[in-house]
Amino acid sequence: MFVHAHALMLLRMRLPKNKPKTRTNTTGPHPLTPPPAPPHHAQVATCLGTFLKKFGDAVLPYVERVMGQIAPLLDKGRSHEERRIAVCVVDDLLEHSPAGRAKYAAQ
Repeated sequence: MFVHAHALMLLRMRLPKNKPKTRTNTTGPHPLTPPPAPPHHAQVATCLGTFLKKFGDAVLPYVERVMGQIAPLLDKGRSHEERRIAVCVVDDLLEHSPAGRAKYAAQ
C-alpha cells in the first residue's frame, strides 16, 4: 500500500515549464538557446521508468497524466538532454506497458 501511495504522490508532481532564457551580453550562448534540462526532469523520468517496469499497465493512467508535460521535451528546439529524457520515458512506456504500446506505438 505504501508503494502505491508513494507512487501516486510522485506522479502527481507538476513539472515547471521551462522558458528560454534571453541574454543581453554578446559573449554568451545564442539568446534563443534553451536552458539545460533541470535535474528533476531526469529524476521524474527515472521514477516513471521504474513504475512502468514494476507495475506495467497498472500505472498507465498516472503516466498519461504526466505525458502532457513530457511530450514538449521532444521538440527540436529543446536541448539534447531534454530530448533524451523524453525518449527514455516513451521507450519505457512502449517496452513495459502492453496497453500503452497498443495506444501509442502508431504515434
